[in-house]
Amino acid sequence: MSDLARSLPYLQAAIDRSYPTGGLTICDVLDKVAGGQAQLWPGRNSAAVSNPEKAFNIWLAGGDMRELFQMLEIAEAQAKAQGFDCMTISEARPGWDRVMAKLGYVPHRSLVKVL
Repeated sequence: MSDLARSLPYLQAAIDRSYPTGGLTICDVLDKVAGGQAQLWPGRNSAAVSNPEKAFNIWLAGGDMRELFQMLEIAEAQAKAQGFDCMTISEARPGWDRVMAKLGYVPHRSLVKVL
């Protein structure tokens, strides 16, 4: 059995737990791996997928909300011009999820380790 075939059940179980309402399918994962946008890490009894995205992260903000949203547009454009693949806002309170969804942000709680 190939590494990929052995990995599918583990990856599907992870998708089912992490994306219970949809948003990611095993086909999405396979397409990214096949296209070189993600790397499969097969184990004997587990599997993981990584991607080389570079994220521009805002980790602290305060003050006038209108001005912050204007600054966010500028920061997004600058991040894109500098070659970043995505924009993150860390340490955001859960109440921001609904507001930021209108601007295309998806709530995502992550674990981070500085290397």
